[in-house]
Amino acid sequence: MAKKIFNVVSQSLSDSDFRIWGGRLSDALTEIGFAKTADTGQIDWATATRVTVANTYAGYEIRAFSDDLQATVPVYLKIEYGAGSNAAYIGMRITMGRATDGAGTLLGEVAGPLLIDPSGNSTAYYPCVVSGGTDRIEVGMLMTATSYSFCFWVERVKDNSGNPTDIGVDLGGMSRSSSYQQMLPKKGMAYPVTVPMTSGIIMSALPNNTIKLSYAGNLGFYPIYSNMGYAANPSLAACFYATASIGSVGSIITVSIYGQNHDYIIGGFPINMTNGNNLGISLALRYE
Repeated sequence: MAKKIFNVVSQSLSDSDFRIWGGRLSDALTEIGFAKTADTGQIDWATATRVTVANTYAGYEIRAFSDDLQATVPVYLKIEYGAGSNAAYIGMRITMGRATDGAGTLLGEVAGPLLIDPSGNSTAYYPCVVSGGTDRIEVGMLMTATSYSFCFWVERVKDNSGNPTDIGVDLGGMSRSSSYQQMLPKKGMAYPVTVPMTSGIIMSALPNNTIKLSYAGNLGFYPIYSNMGYAANPSLAACFYATASIGSVGSIITVSIYGQNHDYIIGGFPINMTNGNNLGISLALRYE
């Protein structure tokens, strides 16, 4: 397990801006061990140029898990870097699949794409975090209590001891006004319900009395415990709390899940539709 923190500018008004936020994220992913594949045509951060049209992408990277399960239930992630709903905004598109054609196209079963579109831009620099291991990745970008904050994660489904399984892989993310969560199951399992980003809904339920996900008196409502095989369960990558006051952005909390303590870092405080209600919520990403 590894983690990395860095600062980036929260805009894409120049090639320099684009190379700063995209290049530093790319370097951090490599540094913690989420390596790029040998696919041709991947973006070169020394020469990359920004796009000037909204909702377009300048280039991509293909990255892969490297754990023991990769040989039998492989996971490949395509990360596209570009612009959001405004050419000045950071924009990303995340897609997960089982294989590639060697030139950037995902093959077989595919989950996504997850479209990330933070609302707004600024000349300020904000902290970003990346953590992960051989079977997971969590990314928190522009961690601030503003509309710029966003995150995404990819993690193998865990058993009730927190160990990775071959059941499937959870892909999720959130920006200011939207959310996404989907599981890519192993072959032979029924494909689960997708919660698309445009719906602005995260599948959620309060934990029961014996398997708690509480911090400072607040009960987390994502992920869902304990219903093995369900689309979001169980994933340790992120927790959400139905309050905007669980802690300051960047603070570390320790949460006990299935009898084990895990460190989480508080991200932004997005306002999101959750179970049909417009709530201010706290996001906590696994940070260990």
